[in-house]
Amino acid sequence: MADEEHLRQIIRSFRRRLRQQYAIGLTGLAAILCLAITSTTLFGVSAPALALLVLLLMAALTLWNWRCPACNRLLRIGSKPVVCPHCGTQLR
Repeated sequence: MADEEHLRQIIRSFRRRLRQQYAIGLTGLAAILCLAITSTTLFGVSAPALALLVLLLMAALTLWNWRCPACNRLLRIGSKPVVCPHCGTQLR
């Protein structure tokens, strides 16, 4: 019984991480699109440099977020795995 609850908790955690991953991507792309449209500077930093900073922030957040809730190892970027490729825990 405790194992089933633990698995449900892992699946809920993975769903939360998946939603966060979508939010990271959509927010970052929206910021880059705004920078591309306005082509302005912010605090003396050009739009392309700001776009690069946004991409680096997206990469850092992805490396922090996109991990298996059970073993905490990095999942393959761009995938929505059913099981963790490292520990075999069911994620969905």
